Order: sequence, then C-alpha cells, then structure tokens
Amino acid sequence: MGVKFRTDDLRDIALFEKITKARVVDCIPQQETIYFVVNENKLGSIIGKNGEKIKNLEKLMRKRIKIFKYSDNIKTFTEHLITVPVNEIKIKNNVVKVNVSRRKKPIIVGKNGEKIKIIKEFLRRKFKISDIVLE
Repeated sequence: MGVKFRTDDLRDIALFEKITKARVVDCIPQQETIYFVVNENKLGSIIGKNGEKIKNLEKLMRKRIKIFKYSDNIKTFTEHLITVPVNEIKIKNNVVKVNVSRRKKPIIVGKNGEKIKIIKEFLRRKFKISDIVLE
C-alpha cells in the first residue's frame, strides 16, 4: 500500500514542484520542517542561486525545508539520507546497518532522535526496511 498524503501535504508538494521544477518522490511534513525526497541530479538548480528558491519556499510554507536525493539503490539512498560520511552500509533481513564513526552518530540521530526517525520512515516507505542500526 502506498503513502497517503493529506490535502495540505499535496498542496506543499505541488508548490515545491512548481517553484523548483523538480519531481517529488516522497515528503514527510513535521511541525517545523518539511522533508522532501526528489528524483533529480541537479540539487543546485533545485535550491537556486544563494538558496533563493528554498528560502522563498520556506517563507511561503512557514517551515524549514530539507531535501534529499532519491536513488533506487538502497545503500546510495541511505547515504543521501544520512548526509555524513559512513564506513559501510549492510542490509540484512530488512535492517540497514550503518558503520559510522562514534563522533558522527549524534549528527545522524539528531535532536530528540528526530533525524533518525525521518531516515527510518523514508527507508520503510521506499524499501520496506524495518529498522536502521548505527554501529
């Protein structure tokens, strides 16, 4: 079963696509931030010169915007979501195991575990992953 979006989410996706000219693959709205996954190689053109497109969108949506690049390859997509260098990514029994330095773990987890929750949700939606473990 696919992801069901609320009317507000669909409106945000349509606005994002109109302004950036990028196709949204997935979106997770949170209280203060909207996370978009896009199917584009040119993130620079999506963001705009000096980040103008994203700044404009953030004003219109009244939320921060985070963008991740999609990949059909689960390891590559995981790297895009994590955004910090990792040593190794293994997948076994629907669990992604990420070997990363101890110093980088707090960056991946985020404040109150918010970032790791978003990473897990995108991986669950796109690849039916049940968990992500940082080693």
